[in-house]
Amino acid sequence: MFRKILILIFNFLFLTFINAVDLTVTFINVGQVGDSILIQTPLSKNILIDGGLWYAGEKNIAPVLKNKNIEKIDTVILTHPHGDHYGGLEYILKNFKVLEVLDGGIVSPVEPYQDFLEEVKKSGAAYKIVAVGEKYDWGGCEAIILNSKNEILYSTEAYNNHSVVIKLVHDKNSFLFTGDIEKEAENFLRRYDIKSTVLKIPHHGSSSSSTFSFLKKVAPKIAVLTVGYPNDYGLPVFSTLEKYRQLGVKLYRTDIDGNIEIISDGENLKISTEKKSEKDKYLAVASTFSVNYDDFWLYMDRGWFLVRDKKFAEAVGWLKKAVLINPSSSDAHSKLGYAYKKTNNFALAEDEFIKAISLNAQEYYARLHLGLMYYFDDKNDAALKLFQEALLVEPQGRYTDLLKEKIKEIEQKK
Repeated sequence: MFRKILILIFNFLFLTFINAVDLTVTFINVGQVGDSILIQTPLSKNILIDGGLWYAGEKNIAPVLKNKNIEKIDTVILTHPHGDHYGGLEYILKNFKVLEVLDGGIVSPVEPYQDFLEEVKKSGAAYKIVAVGEKYDWGGCEAIILNSKNEILYSTEAYNNHSVVIKLVHDKNSFLFTGDIEKEAENFLRRYDIKSTVLKIPHHGSSSSSTFSFLKKVAPKIAVLTVGYPNDYGLPVFSTLEKYRQLGVKLYRTDIDGNIEIISDGENLKISTEKKSEKDKYLAVASTFSVNYDDFWLYMDRGWFLVRDKKFAEAVGWLKKAVLINPSSSDAHSKLGYAYKKTNNFALAEDEFIKAISLNAQEYYARLHLGLMYYFDDKNDAALKLFQEALLVEPQGRYTDLLKEKIKEIEQKK
C-alpha cells in the first residue's frame, strides 16, 4: 500500500513538472489599436501587459481570462499612459484580483489615466515604478526591464518612447515586448542584448518604428502585430511590413488572426490563432486615416503636457494642429474644447465639445464639461440632458457623484 502511495505521489509530481514546463503568451485582439498580452508562466503566474481601449477589458480581455479559468492576476504592467493601453485595465482591476501593478513612471494629466491610478489604489494592488536593468523571476522564466521612463529621451515630450520594454527569457526562447516605442528608443535599445525569438511589433506597425537596424539587431523569427481592422489611423503602413518580409520574419496579426497564442517549451514554439485566413499578412490595409499619424500623436501629447502645466493658451495651438490632422478624432476635439474652456473661449469650447459628441456616442468628458458650462450659464435643460447622458456612458466614473449632485440640483429647481 505504501509503495502504491509513493508511486501516485511520484506520478502527480512528475505530471505537475511536465505541465509546468510550458510558457504561454497570448496576444489578445483588442480591436482598433492597442495592446493586451497575457503571459502564463511555467509555474502558473499570470502577467498582463496593457489593457487596450476602454471597452477592451470587458469585451476582449475578460473572456480570454475566464476561458483560461484565471481569477487572479499576479502582475499587471502598463507600458505607457495612452488610452489604448490603460483603457481596459480599470475593468480588470474591478473584476479580477490583481496583486501588483508595474508602471513606467510617466504621468499623464488626462482624467481617464487618473481614473486608472485611482482604481489601482482601490484594488489594493501593490504599485511600483520599474527601472531599467531590473529583473523579475516570474516562475520558470525571467523578465528584464530594458526601457521605462527614459531621461535621455524625455525631451521629446512624447509617451511612446518611454514605454516599458521587457525581454522575457524562457530557456532558448525569448520574447521582446516593446509597447509603442519609436525610432529614438529603438536606437537606445540597440546597446543591449535585444536578440529575441518573438518580437511584439512596436507602435502597431507605424512608420515611426521598426527601423531596419533595430530589426536586424533583434533578429526575430516571429513578429506579432497588434492592430484592428478597420482602424482610424491607417495602420499598419506598407513600408514597415515590407521590412519584415525582406528579413524573412514570420508575421502574425490580430486584425487577421484574432487572438494569437504562442506556447514555448523552452526550445520549440507552438502557435495557434483564433481565426484562419489566407490573406497576405505583409500587405497594408486600406487607410481611413490618410494623414501623418505620428504628428497627430506628437501634437496631442504636447498639448496635454501644456495643459498639465496650466499653459492653456499654448495648449490650444498644439491641439488645433491635432484636430487639423485628424478632424474625425472625437478625443482631439474634446481636448481642444477643454483647453478653450480654460482660456474662457466658451463659444469655441462649445463648438469643439459638440463636434466630439457628434463623432462619438460614448464621449464622456465632452458631455461633462459642456454640461458644466451650460449649468453655470443657467441653461439647465441642456445641462441636465448632458449630465444624464454622461451617467449612461459611465455610471461609475470619476465624476459620478458630481453628476448626480448637479442633476439633483437642477431637478429641484423645476
